[in-house]
Amino acid sequence: MATSGTDEVAQALWYTGPGQVEIRQESLPEPQTGELRVRALYGAISRGTEGLVLAGRVPASEYEETMSKAKAMLKAVEIAQKGF
Repeated sequence: MATSGTDEVAQALWYTGPGQVEIRQESLPEPQTGELRVRALYGAISRGTEGLVLAGRVPASEYEETMSKAKAMLKAVEIAQKGF
């Protein structure tokens, strides 16, 4: 993560198409009340799922199920944050 003035910037891996990835700079918003920013020194990419994504071989049904689960997890986090 680099600092650009008061804005925090991080590197993000984007899958842009089958067999194509990009490292992009992403601006990070300021944490809101009750939030915190965690700095990861290392990350991991699994050979399984990410390999399928990179190859463009994730079935639409899997994508839809994964997105549904992700939305449910985000909603649970929102609810949990309201309790703090």
